[in-house]
Amino acid sequence: MATDGYMLLAFGQEGVNYKLDKDGNIITTGLDPKQAWTAKEMQPLTQMRNMVYVNSGPELAARYPSFKTASGRVQDPLAYRYAYDKQPYQESTGAGVINPPSNAADFNRFYGENIVKFVLGQQPLDDAAWATFVAGMDKLGAKDLEAAAKKTLLQTGFLK
Repeated sequence: MATDGYMLLAFGQEGVNYKLDKDGNIITTGLDPKQAWTAKEMQPLTQMRNMVYVNSGPELAARYPSFKTASGRVQDPLAYRYAYDKQPYQESTGAGVINPPSNAADFNRFYGENIVKFVLGQQPLDDAAWATFVAGMDKLGAKDLEAAAKKTLLQTGFLK
C-alpha cells in the first residue's frame, strides 16, 4: 500500500481503487469497476486529486489511456498532447481585449459555416468563392470589427 498522501489522494487505496503493474503503472484491471479510481462513484473519495496531480508520465498514462473507438480506430490522447506540446507558443493575450461584434451570433455562424464548407470541399476554394465569402463578412461588419480591434490593440499596447 502507498505510504504517501500523493497516491492516496490521487488514486485512492492500492488494491481497492487501483493497482500497480510490474512496471509501476497505475491500472484498474481485476478490480471492482465501481471501486476503481476512475469510477464516478469514487470521485468524492479522490476529490482532492487536483491538489496533488503533478502530470508525471505514469500519472498521465493512468488518466488518459489509449482506447479503441466503436469503429475500431485506436485513439491515444497522450500522443495528441505530446504533439501539441511540440508546437511553438502563440501569444494570444490580446484576443481577450477585442470586443465581439454586436451581431456576434450571425457573424460567427456565417464565418464558421463557410470555413467548414471550404475545408470539407462543399464549396470550392477559388477566387470567386473567396470574394463572395469576404463580401458576406463585410456585410456583417467585418471591416468595422477589424478597425475597432486594431484600435483597441494599439491603445492597449498589444500592437505598435
